[in-house]
Amino acid sequence: MSTHTPTRGFIPAIALALAMAGPLAACGVAPESSDAPSAPASSAGVPSPATSASLPLAIDAVVDPDNTLIASVTVSAPAATSVMLTVSSEETAPREILAQDAAASHEFTVVGLRADTEYTFEASDPEATEGGMATTSMTTGALPGNAPTAEVVPAAEDAGGNSTAGITFFGLTAPGSYEDPTEMPEGPIFYGVDPQGEIVWYLNSDETTNRAPLIRAAGNGTLLAFFEDTIDQVTLDGEVVKTYDMSAVPGWHHDAFLLPDGGLLALGAETRKFDGQDVHGDLVVELDDEGQVVSTWALLDHLDPSRFPGELSKALASAGGLDWSHSNSVILDEDNGEVVVSVRSQGWVFAYDRATGDLSWIAGDDSMTAPGFDAPFLELEEGTWTSGQHAATFTEDGELLIYDNRNETGGAENNSRAVAYEIDRDALTARQVFEAVDPKYSEALGDVDELADGSILSTAGGAGSSETARITEVDESGETRWDLAVTDTRIYRSERMPWAQVDEVS
Repeated sequence: MSTHTPTRGFIPAIALALAMAGPLAACGVAPESSDAPSAPASSAGVPSPATSASLPLAIDAVVDPDNTLIASVTVSAPAATSVMLTVSSEETAPREILAQDAAASHEFTVVGLRADTEYTFEASDPEATEGGMATTSMTTGALPGNAPTAEVVPAAEDAGGNSTAGITFFGLTAPGSYEDPTEMPEGPIFYGVDPQGEIVWYLNSDETTNRAPLIRAAGNGTLLAFFEDTIDQVTLDGEVVKTYDMSAVPGWHHDAFLLPDGGLLALGAETRKFDGQDVHGDLVVELDDEGQVVSTWALLDHLDPSRFPGELSKALASAGGLDWSHSNSVILDEDNGEVVVSVRSQGWVFAYDRATGDLSWIAGDDSMTAPGFDAPFLELEEGTWTSGQHAATFTEDGELLIYDNRNETGGAENNSRAVAYEIDRDALTARQVFEAVDPKYSEALGDVDELADGSILSTAGGAGSSETARITEVDESGETRWDLAVTDTRIYRSERMPWAQVDEVS
């Protein structure tokens, strides 16, 4: 299984390197340990290349003034030449970054460094068979004052050695901040850790975050960082590529999905009166790449506004009215032309046809619906449905993958879980094909993603059986191979960017 990842392009502006457990293949040039094909051996009668001496090089490295975990490295030569930059420290394995084009001056932005660590930067000419090298050193600065405490819990396998290893990104939500936004922690909100649990990335920003900060991959080595009124698309060194103004989405909250054409699907909200009660229902709003509204799909028009299956749906929404829907994820399933939404308070994940707006299917219990509500519910042939779920997505094999909090199905006893269902759209049937129970019960928040090798990354980020957030990686059999504990905070979602993906834009 693997996640649906937007088509990746190329950003030529900078070469990026991240701290990792082994060498990286950077800028299209693979280190010796990679599977990339080597140059063909010399054949008989073909002379070997003549010895080439390296030009004298000069190198300088300084800490980025805006981020203590980023190094700005300058390499210069008296004439145009390619440069190999090797970065090493006592705590991390060396990695190599190759500047793409020959030039007399090269600027490297090296991200993913650990705090308070001395790094050595060595520049050499990769085309030369002999000659000098230039070396300098630099010590990174301290972490921001609100940096979380993260620790890798011993697991069955070291996740630092597999193909999905990389930086795991997440946003901080302080205990109590979900109920009171004034309790959000001061300082950077978005952080990233390496496979050993060391913080190697943070995002500086003066923007105010919402109560459930979200960060996710956006292709081309960029990330989407969600703030109170905007979404920023940023590079790993913090450069803002694009800002989406979310003011056109009434009551924007929880999630937005980047469309292939640069537009967005976003969750909004409205309040209507039903049977004398104010009912808070969600909207799916599509925006074009200029931020103009293309369409609006109201859940109250298509689902059952009289259904209140449990305490979640009967609670008061922060904007007023009964929290009937409380949707928390929206994606586009391009393969089937469907918009897919997770509706937490109903315990449903549903899809509608993007072209017609018609309901395609609903995954969830059909009990307690009004007699006249006729909808395409999936019949569950094996397994159990979700309750209070988050983050519906699909695997590479087309299975519906969900983070199941299990609020109203004995979650405190059974713990939350990642769960996947095989769906037959023609027969309107489903069966559970995967389950991995988290090490804690998370009464709110949560995320799940499939990684490139079929393993599953899930986030038990809310309060519940403990205040320690857990981000776990399990293989296809459900066995844990990486487990990160982040104390005294809550985490809405996490995102993994493998080293190989980062290297594509180097």
